[in-house]
Amino acid sequence: MFPALPDNSLMCILRCDAEDLRCGDIALFKDHGCLVAHRFFKQVRRNGSAIFKVKGDTTFAVDYAVKHDDIIAKVIAVKYPWFTVRIDNLLMRDLGLCMSQVMPYVYGIWGKT
Repeated sequence: MFPALPDNSLMCILRCDAEDLRCGDIALFKDHGCLVAHRFFKQVRRNGSAIFKVKGDTTFAVDYAVKHDDIIAKVIAVKYPWFTVRIDNLLMRDLGLCMSQVMPYVYGIWGKT
């Protein structure tokens, strides 16, 4: 989830039900035994089941369709050595959504720094 969550960053998470996610939240979910954090975009219905569309901030399109039962928590803060940044508010969700639309181009031009 670079750049919102730098590699090896410490995240503060809050267990939540999948329906508690809001557009722009960073969801923590299970994928083949691994934990993945991606930005939540929308919920859709497929064959009567809720599916949650998420993507990494440096990818162009939604890259995961996550089942309800695989959602574990949402990231509410990122802890750095000297300070903690809360990301579970409207401003940070909107900023994250904007960043997720721009970063694929930046990442493609300059690569990951």
